[in-house]
Amino acid sequence: MAQNLLDIKVFGTRDLEKTTEGFGKRLRKAEKPQLLQAGLLVGREAQKRIVGKRATNPPDLLGIVTGRLRSSLLPPKVSSDGLTVTVGTNVEYARKHEFGTKGSIARPFLLPALVKSESKIIELVGRGVSAALEG
Repeated sequence: MAQNLLDIKVFGTRDLEKTTEGFGKRLRKAEKPQLLQAGLLVGREAQKRIVGKRATNPPDLLGIVTGRLRSSLLPPKVSSDGLTVTVGTNVEYARKHEFGTKGSIARPFLLPALVKSESKIIELVGRGVSAALEG
């Protein structure tokens, strides 16, 4: 009985190993400033969603009563591994606005800011990856 066999051989693995040696460290170093920029971008977009007086706002925007929530957005913080950025606020009622409650509709400000910034964030992260690959 004849056998049909197929051999698959991968070439260039030594070159790949040389190219990727230390890549993780370079990536973390290159991504840190890019993620910081991404966090700043999301924070600015979130602030834009907290506007005007409550009574005159469209229902999907969050109105200003005291301005505390808008001014409480914390500076973005990049994690120690350089691969995560945190954007947000420490105001206790922010979660109620972002997700809504049993008695009130959600008026998110962080998630829409992230979504609006998505293409720019991808571009920023891509710059970091390119810089890490270039060494």
